[in-house]
Amino acid sequence: MILVSKAYRLAPNDWRIHQLFALNYISFDMLEAAKLSLQRAISLNAKNAELHYQLARLYFTLGSFVDSIEESKQALALRPDYAEVYHNLALSYEGNGNVDAAIQNFEKAVELNRKNKSKDEWPLIDFATYQRMGGKPDAALPLLEEALAINPNSSKANYEMGELLRDLKKYEDAKKIPPNLLRLGSLQRASSVRVGVSDAHHRRHARFA
Repeated sequence: MILVSKAYRLAPNDWRIHQLFALNYISFDMLEAAKLSLQRAISLNAKNAELHYQLARLYFTLGSFVDSIEESKQALALRPDYAEVYHNLALSYEGNGNVDAAIQNFEKAVELNRKNKSKDEWPLIDFATYQRMGGKPDAALPLLEEALAINPNSSKANYEMGELLRDLKKYEDAKKIPPNLLRLGSLQRASSVRVGVSDAHHRRHARFA
């Protein structure tokens, strides 16, 4: 933070410095200060899709779903193929209770990640969890299988697969999941429930940068 402050004194109107301030504030859980820094960065470089995306993620973490949706749309206006933004939109619409829009944006995020051969398993996990919790376990199964093909050691994917297999009454298959990964996934879920946020909300805060 000291180096960023020195850079700010030399170039107070450099948007990159305000972005760095924001990321530093996030690491210290100073989310309101981070929001102001990102807003300042955008005022200096309004055509930067990443800045709009980062502010959208921050709004999501703060539970400001309407603001997150609006900021995500601004990012997509600048970069229509931004897969991470569609993922954030899906989570924000989920938080807002808009089922159709959440599904549409989950599907778009997964489609773009497949097209780009992305190794990010999280859109698949979040979409699968959303489908399972919405009473569509059969739709969730191939998504979790794909997520585990990308990252077999994902504790969250293994935990959700275990829950899903039990929902489908495939108890013997559920027993094959490594117990240590199930425990890690369960702890992750319990932690997010204790602080009163969704799994995706909790993870977004932890994985902002």
